[in-house]
Amino acid sequence: KERRNFQLEFKDDTVKASSYAFPENVKGNPVRFTPVQVEAIKSGLSLGLTMVVGPPGTGKSDVAVQIIANLYHTFPNQRTVIITHSN
Repeated sequence: KERRNFQLEFKDDTVKASSYAFPENVKGNPVRFTPVQVEAIKSGLSLGLTMVVGPPGTGKSDVAVQIIANLYHTFPNQRTVIITHSN
């Protein structure tokens, strides 16, 4: 399987997330996201509050890590506040 990562494009008040293949020399993120998880990631990168909820084993932590990684790599000089009950 070809591994893919997200590419973000910010324009006005919208965020466009699309996937692209990793270059051969980059390890990247091995997690494959479902369409619902992709929507949660896009929501987490948009303005406003995003809450990721669900039963155990549904990938909430993976979604949160992807959101945080995208924010960090897109805005490396900005600070991010993360509030969580666990993990």
